Amino acid sequence: MKTKRRLVQPSDIIAMNEAYLKIGTYAGAARATGWSASTVKRYIIPNYKPQAEQEPIEKIKFVIPPADTLKYPDSWSDFLTLSEEEIKGIKELQKTISI
Repeated sequence: MKTKRRLVQPSDIIAMNEAYLKIGTYAGAARATGWSASTVKRYIIPNYKPQAEQEPIEKIKFVIPPADTLKYPDSWSDFLTLSEEEIKGIKELQKTISI
């Protein structure tokens, strides 16, 4: 009977890198995470920083207004011009996605 092949998940990659930083060898990290040494080697991230040292990503809350409160603009060029608040929101989003 064949066993199902496991797929490496993002949480597995983090676990591999954390174990590799702590143990220092692919074989040791493989034993700690349950993956083969070759799989661990494939997913080691150069210059990886431990999770404890990484800054948490702040989630942005966005509320979509009800459709009946939306109005068409008098001029579409006004509609396409971003407000200061929208520009600030875009800059915050850019910070969170630029890793």
